Amino acid sequence: VMHFVVLGKSTRSRFCLGILQDGGHSHGFMQQMEMPFLYLRGVDVVLVEVSVLVTIMHDTGLIRRANGFITGSIDCMVRTWSSRGKLLHKKQATCDVMVLIATFDYIVVGLGDGVLQLFKQNKVAPELSVGIGLTPVVDLALAGGQVFVACMDGVIKQLLLDDFQHVRTFA
Repeated sequence: VMHFVVLGKSTRSRFCLGILQDGGHSHGFMQQMEMPFLYLRGVDVVLVEVSVLVTIMHDTGLIRRANGFITGSIDCMVRTWSSRGKLLHKKQATCDVMVLIATFDYIVVGLGDGVLQLFKQNKVAPELSVGIGLTPVVDLALAGGQVFVACMDGVIKQLLLDDFQHVRTFA
C-alpha cells in the first residue's frame, strides 16, 4: 500500500494560496479558472509571489517531503521512501500494518489488531496508540483535522487527529 506524503491536512485551520507572478501580477489566473471558487467562502486567501513560495518550500522542506511515498507491511514496519526508491526512514508499528494515511506532519497507521497509531514524520516511535476495535482497521480518511477509522466489523469512528480524542461512532 502506498500513500503520497502530501495527502490530508494536519491542522483544523484552512487557507488558500493565491499564486502571483513576481512583481505582484496575477495575470487574471483566478478569472480564467473554469470552476467557481464558492468553496473558498470564509477561507483566508494568502497571496504569495512565485519566488517567495519556492523559497518557503525549500526552507521548510515541503518540496523534499512531498517527493516520496510511504509503505506499511505485515512485518510491522512503516517505511518512508524517496521518489527514486531510496529508503529514508523506518518506523516500528506494534502489529501488522493494514492501512496508512499521511500528512506533512503525521502518519496514521491502522493495524491488524484494531489499534490506531500516530507517528510524527520526524520521529521513529509512535506518539499515540489507541485501541479502536477488536477487528483489523481496514480504512482511514482525513478531513478537517479529524481521522475517520473503519474496522472490519463495520464500525466507523471519528477522532481528532492530533490526540485521537473520540468525536463520534457510526455503527
